[in-house]
Amino acid sequence: MKKKTPCRFLQMKRRIAVILALFCGIVCALTAVLEFSATKNSYEEIKSMEINDSEIGIKNAERSFVRQVEEIIRLDYETAEKYTAGDQKLEDAGGRAENIESTYYGVLERQDGVITGYYPRVVSYYSFKKTMDEFLEQNTLTGNIHFFAHNFSNSKNAIVLVHQVETGGADLLFVYQIEDTYYWSDYTDNSLRNGYFLYDIILDSLAPSRPSFVNMTEVVRELKKGKELGSLIFGNDTSDRLVSYVKCEKVDVYLFNSIPIASFQSFLVQDLKEKLPLYIVFLCAVSGVGWVFYRFICRPVIAISEALNREIQDETLFSDASESSAIYSPVVDIVNEMKRKILLIKENEYKERLLKEQAELIMLQSQINPHFMYNTLESIRAMATLEGAAEAPKMVKALADFFRYTISKKDTIVTVQEELKNIEDYLTIQNYRFQNKFVYNREFDTSAPYMNCRVIKMMLQPVVENAIFHGLEPMIGKGAITIRIYLTTKHLRIVIKDNGMGISPENLHKLNEEILKNDHVESIDRSKYGIALKNVNQRIRLYFGREYGISIYSKEKIGTEVIISLPIVDDMDVLPNTAFNREGAHRGLSDDR
Repeated sequence: MKKKTPCRFLQMKRRIAVILALFCGIVCALTAVLEFSATKNSYEEIKSMEINDSEIGIKNAERSFVRQVEEIIRLDYETAEKYTAGDQKLEDAGGRAENIESTYYGVLERQDGVITGYYPRVVSYYSFKKTMDEFLEQNTLTGNIHFFAHNFSNSKNAIVLVHQVETGGADLLFVYQIEDTYYWSDYTDNSLRNGYFLYDIILDSLAPSRPSFVNMTEVVRELKKGKELGSLIFGNDTSDRLVSYVKCEKVDVYLFNSIPIASFQSFLVQDLKEKLPLYIVFLCAVSGVGWVFYRFICRPVIAISEALNREIQDETLFSDASESSAIYSPVVDIVNEMKRKILLIKENEYKERLLKEQAELIMLQSQINPHFMYNTLESIRAMATLEGAAEAPKMVKALADFFRYTISKKDTIVTVQEELKNIEDYLTIQNYRFQNKFVYNREFDTSAPYMNCRVIKMMLQPVVENAIFHGLEPMIGKGAITIRIYLTTKHLRIVIKDNGMGISPENLHKLNEEILKNDHVESIDRSKYGIALKNVNQRIRLYFGREYGISIYSKEKIGTEVIISLPIVDDMDVLPNTAFNREGAHRGLSDDR
């Protein structure tokens, strides 16, 4: 054994190392999961704020845009009225447009679908004519306001507004450039924070029409659903793109923007970079906790185990704590006390085994006297029969059967039927003694299955004896003893009831308390109650378990009822694994008085 000890402790150290590694790994993994979840939640919150800010921004831009369009519409209708009335020429129509935010480029006159005049304001005639001819060739104007992208001036991809006004005989097409810093100005900068587009619902066209960083086909498909306000997110490997859109009031167009937002991957990488020093500190702290655990807990345990393995092999006590290793010295007294108790238990078991053998020898020797008594009682019964005493033989026969059951029968566990037969013999004897002072009532079926259930031998006799001597004997008149048996789903119940003197509430409470005690102190008033009930209850609990036993209910001048609760056992092989079927457990349980 001692040669295998180093290997065993080496395995213990390895197990401890593995446990510590698993502990650190689990802590790190749990922390990583929590940190990932927190980062994910933080990202979702930021993205939600981005979407909210974007939708607020696009709504504000829509208000500014609609305000410009309303100014243009008002100005164009005033110009058309003056032109129709002859108060103003078309070439002079841009004079009043200097006070609006948009830039006025010019106006076209068209009759029956044919352009009859071009009147540019700030650009050349040929440039204006060429641009508008190309626009009208590509589009059929079915509404009042339409948009397209063109570069009349140095501005790139400026958004051009065409407003059509009917004036009776001719149509006037006013042309403006929408001016504002928030509109799209550069397609090449992926980090652009604000990029606005217009989608003309009637013409089914985008302005500007150049490709963006998002899938315009999918954007247009979403806009055709007719929602007033919403957002889309397009993802790629490096960053996501947020598109928020709003339908403009009084104009059949959508205004939408395209801004970059960080993808979750890039957000996570950036978060890891920012928190890297904190992670390093955390890993060092976890490693330090593991080292402290090993240094101050595991190592002392291993040292104690090694010391115990060396010392525990013999039955001598440890040396004094002062002479022991400082690591395990507090354990020395505890182990020494444990050894003392083990030696004491062994010594007591040896003494009990000797007492048991002596008791068995005495029992064998005492069997001589009962046989002599049985033979004598049989002789008395025969003589009484010859002399003509009719009742004496019955009493002697009952007494002989009672003694034979109580003394000669070796088994400790008997059937309900056998125990009831002994009670009837006992009641026969007592009825002769008290001159039929009481009657015996049976409330059970002698052919019922519970008659074969197992009970403790001499369990009912002490209860019946108490009922006779303490309940029926002091009363005036004739009494009754009733025995009732029934089964519940889990219990066998035997009820012994008398209509005698009963017990006062104070004495009943005291009796129940004494019965439930585990000690053997005979504190109950022996002259009044005896200790039989307590012994019966202790035997039942020792044989079958603490959930079984007796309960006493009584009222003065009415009577007493004792309920015995037992397990339903009809086979000796399936008795509960309690003190009954453990070696030597029946010692000291045969004394019912």
